[in-house]
Amino acid sequence: ALDQSENLTPLGKRIAFFTIHPKLSKALLFSSIFNCVGPMLSVVSVMSAENEIFAGILQNKEAVRKVKALYHPSSDHTSVVWMIEQWISFSNDRLKARDFCFKARLYPERMYTVSRVRELYSDHLVHAKMLNAYQDTKDFNSDVNTYAEIDELVRGVLLSGVDQVLHQRDFEMRKGQMKKGSCTFVTEDGTKATITPDSVNFKRKKWPSPYLTYVRSTHSEERRTALIRETSIVSPLTVLLFAQAQVLGYL
Repeated sequence: ALDQSENLTPLGKRIAFFTIHPKLSKALLFSSIFNCVGPMLSVVSVMSAENEIFAGILQNKEAVRKVKALYHPSSDHTSVVWMIEQWISFSNDRLKARDFCFKARLYPERMYTVSRVRELYSDHLVHAKMLNAYQDTKDFNSDVNTYAEIDELVRGVLLSGVDQVLHQRDFEMRKGQMKKGSCTFVTEDGTKATITPDSVNFKRKKWPSPYLTYVRSTHSEERRTALIRETSIVSPLTVLLFAQAQVLGYL
């Protein structure tokens, strides 16, 4: 977001309107270009929150994983999008909204907080002159959500903002020797990573693509690995088109 003279670029000037991490701000800005603002507002609102929206996630990660898998089998971020979209349809009726939260293992009050945060970030887009004030980001029939239902595009736009790729491999290096048949993960900088049990991709047996994107990670000194809770499988083409770093291929 800075040029060679360390002045803000046009992108940097727009990122400055946001109160969240620059990577998430970029994802929101790019979503306004690709007309998938609604889903990205949901993802960014949840990923930037301090409190977890899922109830009992520390005690029963498997139950949370199963609920998310009902909404998307290979993307935690996409599952959150469609859960929030369904909650929005019930939000005007508190009893129906609370019943939905109970079934989906969500904290009801925190969902209303997420809704308010979505509106705040939507206002940021308006101030950055990327949206008009009259445009309804919750309406999937709106122009700003023309491509909101194309899940792979939404994940690609998320990747373009966070620029973080997780690589799944069918081998592991131990003491300089390759051990085949072991599913391992490495981040874009070569750090060993572990997907936690609450992700829909935990202990997955079949991988339609060896690439995943993620937003948050925590380094574990004890395990010497990066712990990643939310992941989304993305196609090689999505990585090629939306990753910001240089992509190398070998024949």
